[in-house]
Amino acid sequence: MTFFRRFAYAFAGLWHCIKTEQNFRIHITAAMTALIFSAFYRLEAERYPVLILTILFVLGLEMMNTAIERTADLAADKPHPLAKAAKDCAAGGVLLAAIGSLAVAVYLFSDTDRLWSAFGTIFTLPWLPFALLYMGLCLLFILQQNRKQNN
Repeated sequence: MTFFRRFAYAFAGLWHCIKTEQNFRIHITAAMTALIFSAFYRLEAERYPVLILTILFVLGLEMMNTAIERTADLAADKPHPLAKAAKDCAAGGVLLAAIGSLAVAVYLFSDTDRLWSAFGTIFTLPWLPFALLYMGLCLLFILQQNRKQNN
């Protein structure tokens, strides 16, 4: 297997999660929103690695959750308590990471003066139409029809 083929498989897994997992799309939307907001907030450069690693950690766990769910579904032809336990534990891991990411966000965006200034900028002209358009596009992205694949 070539080096580049391995990357193709990894990107295929990423694309599978985007297409089929609403929760993954929610996490992507939250991540993009945090990154965009960080620019309005004027987040210090040395804090970006923490933000980016937190985002990647949550997205990675969401992908692992999907992999565990697919494997459990494949292994059990009918609902089984062990398959349910595996799926529940994987989902719980994602929940803990998401809660942790909120704690990181509170830490990173804790300067209330800059926080209100950023919100004030985003929700006033000329940025307000873009903010509303962005929110609408985020909703469309999150709510798009899941395309589950059986293979």
